[in-house]
Parts: sequence; structure tokens; C-alpha cells
Amino acid sequence: NTVTSNTSTVTMSVSSGASVVGTATVTAVNGIANFSNVGISGTFGATYTLTFSASNLSSANQNLRIAPSIAISPIATDNVLSAAESASTQTIAGTTTGVENGQKVTVVLNGKTYSGTVGSDAWTVNVPSADLLALTDGQSHTVTADVSDAAGNAADQTTRTIKVDRTAPTIVINAVSTDDVFNAVESASDKTIS
Repeated sequence: NTVTSNTSTVTMSVSSGASVVGTATVTAVNGIANFSNVGISGTFGATYTLTFSASNLSSANQNLRIAPSIAISPIATDNVLSAAESASTQTIAGTTTGVENGQKVTVVLNGKTYSGTVGSDAWTVNVPSADLLALTDGQSHTVTADVSDAAGNAADQTTRTIKVDRTAPTIVINAVSTDDVFNAVESASDKTIS
């Protein structure tokens, strides 16, 4: 909110209907009153009225609605799909805030869509092995998740990147004592195997 004096004290009141749920007062700097991290909390999905007032500023109102949100938890523990993990169904899970039970969660991976349902601020979808094996080995793939609350307010889409690593490491033993044969002289001294 912009004020006319660099030293104006501006008060913000947060109301839900006729009830004031919190107030905060800051001093404007260079004509700007910054109300970040003022410690006023609200309920997701509810609509609040913000009222700004200052000694040399007419009161101004603004409506605010706290949007829902969604997050994706780490996939396969470390966000890397091994050959064994790709060979079985994997669960993609996450959390929500401000979303009612029963709301649909839409997850997209590699062009395929999976649906889950919110329950107690959590959700899961299962991705079958066939879809995991269709992911290109050695590449990274993006998982997206979307949800809306019962009023139709969409959360910002969230993403998580997973990598596919189905290629097993290799190991070799170099020739020992040049020809892999120990003669009497060679057996009498220490040898390095590498």
C-alpha cells in the first residue's frame, strides 16, 4: 500500500465478516508499507477483508482469499527409479492444505494421467510398472500434481523431478601378475589386485 509520507504509520486490520481476526502496524519506508510476516493467520478457502489506514491516508479495503496448496513427497525415497523399483508399482504421494476431503488430485507423468483423492490433507496415486518401464533410462522426468478446493479455487501446480537409473554398474579385475599366474618368485612377495 502506498502512502504520502515516508514516515507514515500504517495499520492493517484483517476481518472475516464483522470479526477482526488480527491487526498489524508498520512504518512506511520510501512511501511503501510492507506487511510481510506479520503473524496473522487465517483459514484456507476463507475470504478476508484487509483494511489499511494511516493518519494522512484515507482507509482502503481489499478482499483476500487464502488459496489452497499441494505438494509432492519424495518418490521412491530418493527421486531415483532403479531397475527393481521400475519393475513394481510405485506410489506417488503428497499433501494439501486448504483442500476438503474427497477432492480430486490429478497427477501427470510422461503424458499419462493418474487420479487420487484428498483425505486428511494427504493423497496418493499408484503408477504401474509398465508405465515406469516406459520411462527413458538415464533421463529425468517431471511429475506434476494439481488440485482445487470445493469452491473451484485451484492450487498452484506443483512439480517434482525424478531420474531413471536402471543401468547396473560394472566392475572388472585387471590381470594379476601380468598373466594371472603366480610363480614361485611372484608368490614370495606382496601383490596388488586392482
